[in-house]
Amino acid sequence: MRVNTMRHRATESGMGATRGSHAGRRTENPSTSLALWTESDTYQEVTMRLEIHGQKVPVSAKLQSHIERRLEFALDRLAPRITSVSVYVEDVNGPKGGVDKQCRILAQVKPSGRVIVKETGEDAFESVSRAAEKIGRAIKRRIDKRRTNARPKARTP
Repeated sequence: MRVNTMRHRATESGMGATRGSHAGRRTENPSTSLALWTESDTYQEVTMRLEIHGQKVPVSAKLQSHIERRLEFALDRLAPRITSVSVYVEDVNGPKGGVDKQCRILAQVKPSGRVIVKETGEDAFESVSRAAEKIGRAIKRRIDKRRTNARPKARTP
């Protein structure tokens, strides 16, 4: 799987402003486009938009890379059904410390809708890893449930 990363500035409409940020202060939102190699080694472009937002937590290049790797691993085979993924990493307690880094992942799955998971951990890397595993399982469960419910019931004579 190849990952192409693009950075863009938030627009004046307020997109990208973090909760609790100072007035007028904008954050840079990394956005990632994923391209996959299929089993037959033919190139297939999958348009899945990945947005990473840090709320009271700086999103370093190392954290961004970690998020991309964990989501690639968790969502690789499900990617054709996912249109966009938004990751929010937040420091819940602020300067008080403690187990307070929360990762919330929102995935837009076609045609089933939105899947949301939350995980909290001691650091951002731990919460991202656990949330990525959880979102992969949740999306698979949603797809399987939809597939099971779509099957026609057997008729008895």
